[in-house]
Amino acid sequence: MCIKIPEHFLLSRLDDGETRFSLDNLSVLLRDWRYRIRRHGLGEQCRPWAARAYSALFTANSLLTSKLVHPDLDTFRHAGLSAEVMSGILCTSAAMAYALLSVPNIFPLQYRPPSPAPFLFNLFSMKGMSSIRARMSANGWCPFTVSVIDSYGLSALGYASTLPPFIRGSADEHRQCTDRNCGVNNVDVLRYQNKHVHPSCTCAHISVPLEDVHALLDFGVIPVVVPVGANLTIRAASDVPYVAISHVWVDGLGSVTEKGLPLCQVERIAPMVRALVPSGAFWMDSLCIPAERNTRKRAIGLMARTYGEAAEVLVLDAGIRACRSDAAIEEKAVRVLTSGWAQRLWTLQEAMLACNLNFEFSDGITRIEELIPATEEIMDDPLMPSLGMELHRLTTYRERGGVRPQPFTLAQVARALKWRSTSKSEDETLAISGLVGVDAAELVALPSHAERMKALLLGLGSVDPGIITFPGVRLDIPGFTWAPQTLMIHGTANMSIQRNGERTALCTPEGLLGEYAIVQFALTTIEDGTSYVIQVDGQTYSWDAIPFKGPSSYRCNAVLLPQGGLPGRGNATLGASVSVAGFDEEPAKDRLVCTFGRRLWLRDSSEGVAKDSGGTLIVATSGRVRVRLM
Repeated sequence: MCIKIPEHFLLSRLDDGETRFSLDNLSVLLRDWRYRIRRHGLGEQCRPWAARAYSALFTANSLLTSKLVHPDLDTFRHAGLSAEVMSGILCTSAAMAYALLSVPNIFPLQYRPPSPAPFLFNLFSMKGMSSIRARMSANGWCPFTVSVIDSYGLSALGYASTLPPFIRGSADEHRQCTDRNCGVNNVDVLRYQNKHVHPSCTCAHISVPLEDVHALLDFGVIPVVVPVGANLTIRAASDVPYVAISHVWVDGLGSVTEKGLPLCQVERIAPMVRALVPSGAFWMDSLCIPAERNTRKRAIGLMARTYGEAAEVLVLDAGIRACRSDAAIEEKAVRVLTSGWAQRLWTLQEAMLACNLNFEFSDGITRIEELIPATEEIMDDPLMPSLGMELHRLTTYRERGGVRPQPFTLAQVARALKWRSTSKSEDETLAISGLVGVDAAELVALPSHAERMKALLLGLGSVDPGIITFPGVRLDIPGFTWAPQTLMIHGTANMSIQRNGERTALCTPEGLLGEYAIVQFALTTIEDGTSYVIQVDGQTYSWDAIPFKGPSSYRCNAVLLPQGGLPGRGNATLGASVSVAGFDEEPAKDRLVCTFGRRLWLRDSSEGVAKDSGGTLIVATSGRVRVRLM
């Protein structure tokens, strides 16, 4: 059952003659190990085998932990290795250990030894992460894109660092970008210019008959483009199968019906469309959405239907197109997930509503299914569990058997938006409405983003009670001061994903109705920079304010806790301070009326720690109540 692995399987020789530890053959070894476990891992004889596998992981866990806890005793440091070499060794070792974690779970449950402690292999890479991120940025990677890759795990970051970045213009184009924002993806509409297929091309623009587009949109019909000879004609989408084009404006394909696109771009797109649908019909915002305000609103209101009813959706992105379709599946996944297309607001709905999603690579078109390994294969590659799962999420709303799944919850959409952005904040609700089952046509007529967010929440009805602790600025609308102004909060923890039948809160014009755990106390003025300690039934909790752009002080007399109650020993929970005004009117006289204050953390602490902290003591009571949050 056990075999010895030849040393050369884990080594590779560099061009300068040096030998290094390598993970190049790790997927082969994992595949073979899984095969042998499935073939021989039955009966009592596999108990010691499983024990040895877990023991090796525990040993690796201990050794790597010691390098964090006792850096002065680090063998690598005493050997005189450079910081870069040490970080590389730590990251490689942690990546290998992390990849091995899932394999022992193939053993039958009854033969696995108990796990004495959690594995923390991702934490061991912390010492090496900063050097990898710095090296990637120096090589031209956008710091924001590096943060995106980092979120997929240690193995993904390490692999991406071996790839050259996609450079759209100049090598230093990301010099103004940060780990929270990529400025290159944003466009200035007033100065926007289309790009030709080749920089030297000077061909004229081509457009469609504007009056035909208006005529269809005026009756709520989706217009599609059908090339006929040297001209572009317009037909109703309901009359012909069509391809919906999904792209980002930074690649130079943005426009409006009145202006059209360079002829060379249309000639490049047309053959790809015909390869997907014989009719050659396609929809593209640059040709099918006019600039005229009212008609434009009608077209935007039809966006969800446009992509949901398309026979195929084709993604055009310069970064993805720079990669070949026969490249390693890991590289293709990285190129898609780090593309400008994957970082923009509108393209989320365009992808998730697609019945069939396709990507243009440099040598052809690839379906998304070809980028997602089979379940059996996905665990053989330490990169693919996280990358494959992220790609798989783009298919979860797909219509199957003529039936589309239930709309997403707001929490699920917030999670999907955490690395996306837009040049027009007022577009946010329009771009996600189709995913949550709200009609964009009802939102597009509203005058402001705040009013659209309010209407979206009312259209949803039920939301996760944890929405009151979602990060960011709140709406300045009576009855909705608890509501987030945006769901696009990069890289932060999101609302919990509520399942069908679980507890929800109800959005109404008068406020948010829900049931919460509550900590109540006398009306208190909370000052920024002052420490506070809440005492409930003899137990103390530290009050950790979350930075907020607003007044330096505010008054409150309660904290609402969405996650079920006060934190257990040594734990913390998110809450929201509120001001309780009293009880509601009939027929809900037992419901408290509250005004939203600030987000905060409540952390369990011993009484001794509380006293030593010198914090202002607040004596409180706890319970569970129905509330109307305004």
